[in-house]
Amino acid sequence: MPTPEGPRPARVTIRPHRSYRTLRVSRVTWPANAVSLPLGMLLAYAVLLLLWPRATAWITHVLAQNTPVTQSVSDNFLRIASTVPVPTLPSLSVVSALDVAGLGAAALVVAALYKQKNAPLPLWIIGNIIVLIATALWAFLQGRVAYDGPTYMLLLERTSVIMILCAPIFAVVVSALLPFSTLERTAMFTMLIAIDFVMSILRLAVFALLLTHAGVVIEAVLYLFFGPLIDVVYFITAYSLCVVSLSRRIARTESVWEWL
Repeated sequence: MPTPEGPRPARVTIRPHRSYRTLRVSRVTWPANAVSLPLGMLLAYAVLLLLWPRATAWITHVLAQNTPVTQSVSDNFLRIASTVPVPTLPSLSVVSALDVAGLGAAALVVAALYKQKNAPLPLWIIGNIIVLIATALWAFLQGRVAYDGPTYMLLLERTSVIMILCAPIFAVVVSALLPFSTLERTAMFTMLIAIDFVMSILRLAVFALLLTHAGVVIEAVLYLFFGPLIDVVYFITAYSLCVVSLSRRIARTESVWEWL
């Protein structure tokens, strides 16, 4: 509304420079992370000691009763007892190895000529095909596969154990600079360990069945592209939950973060 002296001046808001707007990390965060890491790893190790032997023995028993997977091998990796199912591998002939290599080469040419905007997907497919061709050629030249049934399943089982133990490390690294409470960190550790534990048991069963029916030439593809890389999905999920939690906290003080 105009005044006798003239129009009322517009309201001016003075905002500090962005260099003065930083996310202050509480001093308690660093000691909490230092304590959370060993406690999280102890929790993961305790879960493995208590539940891993029972879970692997149960899944091996189920496979032996209902599938061609009739063998098993015992393991004591990191003093964690386990019973690993071993698939009955079909015989590998020279002709079948050459057939797989030839089909893989043809599929590689098709995948290379196919243009896709989403670059990661074609690269992932090409990578799988190259590994499959290399495995088939190795079997053809050496007369055997790189790993037999027991060796491969033991490798997969020990990798799963290591990834479960690494889950707390990832959780601490992700939440190192984020103001999470002790309860939130504990929930994150528990969720990540539980999901990785269940999926690792299922992966043992699925991989044993796939080797039994599809043959040994797919073992390298299964391990390199569907082994430890699957665990990264769980870790990314935990990171996404961290981002969501942080965004909600930032939204409470939206005016402070307008410069972002």
